[in-house]
Amino acid sequence: MKTIDYSYFIERYIAGTMDEAEKKWFEKELDGNSVLQNELKLRRRVDSSLARHDVIELRNKLTAIEKERRDRMIMAKTYGERRTPLIRFAAAIATLLIVGSLYLLLNHGNSPENLYRKNFVAHEYPGEPRSGLFLSNNFKLAMELYKRSDYTGAASLLEKYLGSKPDAMEARLYYGISEMKNNNFPVAESSFKTIIDNSDNLFIDIAQWYLALCYIKTDEKSNALTQLESIINSNSIFRDKAKRLARKIK
Repeated sequence: MKTIDYSYFIERYIAGTMDEAEKKWFEKELDGNSVLQNELKLRRRVDSSLARHDVIELRNKLTAIEKERRDRMIMAKTYGERRTPLIRFAAAIATLLIVGSLYLLLNHGNSPENLYRKNFVAHEYPGEPRSGLFLSNNFKLAMELYKRSDYTGAASLLEKYLGSKPDAMEARLYYGISEMKNNNFPVAESSFKTIIDNSDNLFIDIAQWYLALCYIKTDEKSNALTQLESIINSNSIFRDKAKRLARKIK
């Protein structure tokens, strides 16, 4: 029996983009499923923490700017009224700094690093191969390591497995995701491109999504947008996520 990867549905549920039927189904899945409930709570806490971090950072920045502005005004006043132009100049500079800081901080949430962190979740291995892979010891052990979040060990074994079975697209998918976790993005990109170019496998949608995330992480904006547009114009399960993400990086 195949395990459902709920990551996509959790994202849609939190974003409020589910229709009534899908929402009713998901809430039924939540009922009595403590693992799924905890995963949903964790995702909400992460989103809330990131939002609070941005607000706190903004508040601290503005406090520092305001203190600097007050200090300059006090200093100017000690030299008498003839220094009024200096006060005005200082106030103008402070205003520009506040406006500029507001712009930078409010857009900080759309930085490549933040967008990547908020959208990247390692694809869950269902526990059984979807593509009829021969379960060699290397593959089985690699996926055990993957499930334990040992992505360095998983990538090493999957690379060996692919050396003898280069057309094993499922193994290539998890190899690419493992290398993303290892911050080896050129290798990950190459792996996902191979899956997409193969065109006759079950993993193209997933590979397209992770390739777009690779481009975002490496700040390849043009390539990221091209990849996201390709997802948006398809029937991919990541279509809605791609739309939201594309709007944030334009």
